[in-house]
Amino acid sequence: EGERVTFLEIKESKITDNVAWCVSSQHHQLTDAGTGKVLWWFETKEVDNRVGIPAISADGKKFVFLARHSNQPTKDVFGAEIFDVCSRRWERAFQVQPDQLSGKIFSGVQFTPDGKQLVVGGWSKLRFYDAASGKQLRELAPSKDLYVFAVSQHHVAVGGKKGVVIADLKSGDVLKEIRNREDRPIETTHFSPDGKWLVYYV
Repeated sequence: EGERVTFLEIKESKITDNVAWCVSSQHHQLTDAGTGKVLWWFETKEVDNRVGIPAISADGKKFVFLARHSNQPTKDVFGAEIFDVCSRRWERAFQVQPDQLSGKIFSGVQFTPDGKQLVVGGWSKLRFYDAASGKQLRELAPSKDLYVFAVSQHHVAVGGKKGVVIADLKSGDVLKEIRNREDRPIETTHFSPDGKWLVYYV
């Protein structure tokens, strides 16, 4: 873009017990997390290939990339593309609804632990999509203070400026609030694989 040059650091960005992800030379790269062996190089088909939010399913079998649609006339159309890691195949793409606040659009994307649903976080609510069809199933708004989130088998944890809210995954009912200092927002939240422990970083 004229004299503007952008450097993208190549580093590990998402990892499960089985698969690690990074972007290198504008290609997505999935790597065996144990051996470092490259499993697959690929590009997205319908959404921006360079700037977006990735997620890997808990079993390492599915990969999703959430980004702006590259072939839409408006810049406010977003989509998710799902890939099958085992067969190294593109599966599907579907449109997702943005939740814009203060110039920010999404707070994250995750698979549910069983890999059947995709959870897309806005800045006021979570939207659940069927991973097989792309159909939006429901919405949850456990907290309006939504910067980051994590999903377990039975709970969802939402982190923001005021702390962490833990809610029931099905009903959205708030079960516990962990208060935090106002000037230190929650940067990230994660459940343990069995869902019994929650860790968050300030």
